[in-house]
Amino acid sequence: MNSRTATRSWARRSAILGCAALVLGASSLGLAQGASAAKKKAQPAPIIAVANGTVGIASTVTVSAPALANQTVNALLTYNGVGVGQLAFFLNANGSGSSSWTPSQPGQWTISGLGGLSKATAITVTEAAVTTYTTLATVNQAQAGTPTTMIVTVAPTAGNYQPTGTVTISNGAGTTYGTATLEPYGSGLSYASFSWNPPSVGTYNFTATYNQTAGALASSSSDSTNVIASVPLVTLRVPTQFTVGEPVPLSAVINNSPNFTGSAGFSIINGNAQNFIGGSVGLNPNGVATTAWTPSITGYQVVQANVSNTGNTVSGVATQGISVAAPGAPDPMSVSAPNLGTLKVNVPVTAKAGSRLPVSTQSGSGAAVNLSEGGPCFIQATTLVVPSGRGTCTLTASSPGGNGFSSNSATFVINYS
Repeated sequence: MNSRTATRSWARRSAILGCAALVLGASSLGLAQGASAAKKKAQPAPIIAVANGTVGIASTVTVSAPALANQTVNALLTYNGVGVGQLAFFLNANGSGSSSWTPSQPGQWTISGLGGLSKATAITVTEAAVTTYTTLATVNQAQAGTPTTMIVTVAPTAGNYQPTGTVTISNGAGTTYGTATLEPYGSGLSYASFSWNPPSVGTYNFTATYNQTAGALASSSSDSTNVIASVPLVTLRVPTQFTVGEPVPLSAVINNSPNFTGSAGFSIINGNAQNFIGGSVGLNPNGVATTAWTPSITGYQVVQANVSNTGNTVSGVATQGISVAAPGAPDPMSVSAPNLGTLKVNVPVTAKAGSRLPVSTQSGSGAAVNLSEGGPCFIQATTLVVPSGRGTCTLTASSPGGNGFSSNSATFVINYS
């Protein structure tokens, strides 16, 4: 073979080998791209998480959907099998987002994903009844044989649930005077009025009991009225017991003057200091002026109402001593989980990565303990979902209080590996 022939043969072989290399390279590139695409598609399933809660108290619903990062997704709220609304979530670059939701009714709610979030497993939670506080206000002086009206207010200890149902008026010793139906007053407060005709002179004790409903737990309050032969122009209708931080209505009542018009000014006397509450309040057609007051300090104090008629020719003053108590002790709570025991503040515990731990809670007040998480963990109803890998979560428990206890909150640290 001469040199020219050898050169041509080598060129032909090089071309063939080059084409083969190109084919192999393209095939390898295709495999790499396919593997990359498969890896890109292997995203974890989306998650919807929220803990059991309490009506009227906001809960945080969390969504994790990495495949839907930087998008807005929606979930459907279902109550008793009927869709009642939607929640929107804007997911960040990691595919995480949250939305605040306040359950309006007790019982079971289901939250399920819509659209791109429909692959998430629907979560069903149970919303508990809220604790309440009841306030009974009777007039400090009433006239024998003349009907008088007492007012009962009922409010949730936290949140904005509107209590419904009835209150029962009794003497606290077995005698029931009657039942009144609550009416909404606004901002989570409901009230009922009850008319009572004093049979004779003397001091009468009353207890108002809010009868538990599906959405709100029972509570009660007591007050007394001094019945005399003839009442003054102005009497006060306020409770004798107050608690710091709990708003209560104060009323001035005009007696035996059906055509009296005018206004009342209210003040609180504490020692030598007299603090006025707002401005003058006009009398309604029933001869009653009402304002709201939230005590801020404890101890014995005096409520005073100064009433004058439209022409400023007639005036009257009424006073009543009251006792303002401090809020009750923080509601004691117990939070525990298998393999973690009873959780303690400032004492971290370690959970197994990838585990699902049922969390048990209890409060001294009888209120439901609400849970929320911080970090990569999730709460689904009463189950703590721990991710894989290694890291730290926080679990926060809170109670609205009630039955003599004030609200309480505690945060626990959970490491996982």
